[in-house]
Amino acid sequence: MSSKSEKITINYDKLQPVKAGGRFQGLGNLMKTEISRWRHSLSWWIQIAAVLLFSNGITLMAMLGSSEGEVGIGLMMYPLMGGFYVALSAMTMIQGAIVKEKIEGTAAWVLSKPVSRVAFMTSKFITNCISMTIALVLVPWIVAYLMFAGMGESVDLLGTFFAMGIFWTYCMFWLTMALMLGSIFKSRRPVMTIMFTVFFLFIAAGSMNIPQEINFLFWWPGSGITDDPLYPQSIISNVLQGNYYVNWGPLILGGCSVLFMAIAFLRFSKVEL
Repeated sequence: MSSKSEKITINYDKLQPVKAGGRFQGLGNLMKTEISRWRHSLSWWIQIAAVLLFSNGITLMAMLGSSEGEVGIGLMMYPLMGGFYVALSAMTMIQGAIVKEKIEGTAAWVLSKPVSRVAFMTSKFITNCISMTIALVLVPWIVAYLMFAGMGESVDLLGTFFAMGIFWTYCMFWLTMALMLGSIFKSRRPVMTIMFTVFFLFIAAGSMNIPQEINFLFWWPGSGITDDPLYPQSIISNVLQGNYYVNWGPLILGGCSVLFMAIAFLRFSKVEL
């Protein structure tokens, strides 16, 4: 039995270099995975129910319990309750987006595929940004507007959209902080400790006489323009009533968010998993 062999000639001159996917290599696949995980998870749906019960529910009870003639209770209280809940949500849920996968080794396994670290971090940011926008901004604020309108509060529709926008910058502040700390530390404890410290510093800053033009506590009662010392309005409360004025607070938090994400990308690109 004879075997026949063929000689194969390879012309290397015709071979072309293959371009890698770049910094965002694998982002599309990561986004599909993250969004599918979010859609099939009950955690964020539970989050929506919780924020409606905590922020909207407590505000509604305060409005129902107010005496006749008292107005603006809901507009003052809702931004405060929402501000508290967003911070707590970021501490309990978002902070594990990176840390959990680093601890379990999932991040190392995913990055062993043709996926860049920039794409990995970007997918975490975009997915959690969508989740927070829906669960903590869109749904609760739409329900809040219907509450205010139904209870006779003087609420402006266009002002509600502006209020949602500046409140969204507050959400991004906590989201980007959680991602930044998750890229730096390898356990939940330091992440939680730092975020709780910042949270309580925010509460302490509420008693300080910060100028309205640069007040980053734009949901805090007393940060807005008001003539009634018994029911101090926040900047968001004023915007909800159609009283617009310039404030640099949201820009300060927005600038912090950009800085946090820059640190997160730089740190995660160098950390050993």
